[in-house]
Amino acid sequence: MWASNQSRGSFAKHRVNCLVSDPKDVASIVQNLIYLLTDSDGLATKLLQAGLSTAKLFSWQMVGDRLEKALTSLADTQPLLDQTGMFTPQMMQNFVVANARVG
Repeated sequence: MWASNQSRGSFAKHRVNCLVSDPKDVASIVQNLIYLLTDSDGLATKLLQAGLSTAKLFSWQMVGDRLEKALTSLADTQPLLDQTGMFTPQMMQNFVVANARVG
């Protein structure tokens, strides 16, 4: 099960390798749990296998490389800290938006 906001990236695919629920919507979480527990098509096994296959696409090395590339790109284009030496929420948002698809 995956609780997510709307920007879950390209790896979480509802009813393919996970069940996606809005983390603030208890009804959707319960609905997904009921669906999973009462499904007779072997959904749990399918989700498990697909989820493991998806997880194999990622490694700490790959994540570290992508983060390093994104931070280097950001450092080349804009300061990482504001005048007070802080990384502000707006700067974090700009960083995430600008580097969401780096790699």
